[in-house]
Amino acid sequence: MNADIKSVKKLAADRLRGCWGDEIMVFLINAAVMVLCFGVFLTVYACFLRNGIISGDFRNVLSESPVFAGIAVLVGILAYLVSAPAYIGSCWWTIHYVRDESKDVKCLLSCYATPKVFFRSLQMKLASDIPCTLLMAAVMGVYFICDLLISPLDGTGYVIAAVFKWVITLAVFLAVYGFFLRFAAVPYIYCLNHDDGCIENIRHCFRLTRENKQLLRDTAAVFIKIIPVIAIVISSIFIFPYCATLFAAVCLKMTENENIPEKADENGVEED
Repeated sequence: MNADIKSVKKLAADRLRGCWGDEIMVFLINAAVMVLCFGVFLTVYACFLRNGIISGDFRNVLSESPVFAGIAVLVGILAYLVSAPAYIGSCWWTIHYVRDESKDVKCLLSCYATPKVFFRSLQMKLASDIPCTLLMAAVMGVYFICDLLISPLDGTGYVIAAVFKWVITLAVFLAVYGFFLRFAAVPYIYCLNHDDGCIENIRHCFRLTRENKQLLRDTAAVFIKIIPVIAIVISSIFIFPYCATLFAAVCLKMTENENIPEKADENGVEED
């Protein structure tokens, strides 16, 4: 294992001692925001369903009620407007405590401080989410195409083809996983460079990840090892603090390797 990932894992473990409760609180706050937004959608859905405006079949929802479809899209947009800055705020909070600085809960709300910071955080979240979504869509697309191709088969031929389907899908997933982590790092890099714009932060992130390919590979390996654990929903509450802390430590390590002077945040607070 590369020495960098060993030092990063040690840093993450050291910082988490005594902070599990705080990080779980951050996880639950983010989850609560999503649950609240989903609850609003379910309430609207139940009202339309009770009044017979829609049948419950989402494939026909647009023809049954364009109004409901429009409301659903609006609720989704509003949910993103609320949750995206909250996520960036949680990244900023994690960066703070990994650097052994103040862990004031106000950091979670830092991206709501001014319109400029709010919209910049939305840009950075979109810059991370859109490519990640497209990459995962590509993986799912390969899976469904393979599934469609093997559907006419039966018996032993189908079993063999199904194995190849999973092998091909896994190979595509591993091929795009590195790019996935590059874009996932964008919010953390932004938290370290508040004064830079969206494009500058994306370029900075790609430069850092290109220069630290081995560190990123090792990080990917660590995350892959704990995927089976994350599959158990309740355990994600405990795994999330480690994943968030480790990834923040990785981004800090990359900036440290690049030796770029750090900047003041949007509130004018100089970072150490």
